[in-house]
Amino acid sequence: MLLLSIAISALAVGLISLTLIIAFKNKMWASVIILSLTIIDNVIMDERSLNYIDGLDLNDFKRSKNLKWLRIRRNQILHYEGPIEGFYGSNDSKNALKEDSKKAIKIMDVGLEKLFIRTSNFI
Repeated sequence: MLLLSIAISALAVGLISLTLIIAFKNKMWASVIILSLTIIDNVIMDERSLNYIDGLDLNDFKRSKNLKWLRIRRNQILHYEGPIEGFYGSNDSKNALKEDSKKAIKIMDVGLEKLFIRTSNFI
């Protein structure tokens, strides 16, 4: 049963990751930001991940300024109340969202790699 549960969890993260790639290719910048944090949250909140992640590394990542920035950006998108001139108050909101989506993916990639790199060296 545990193995099936792990497989389902990995499949869910994989599907979300595929959705993130499709969103990026289709210039759905806000969706990329939201999905990046969704993937991070699913991985770090899964209790089975604790078997593979050092608790201190996990705590550092959860408290990092980059993860805080990503959570704030995601919340700004989800709780957006207009009308204002452009998203985030920017006249060039498409470009701002594009750059933020690139930053979100980088935060996700670097953060998860740092969490799992130690264990991959021991496997």
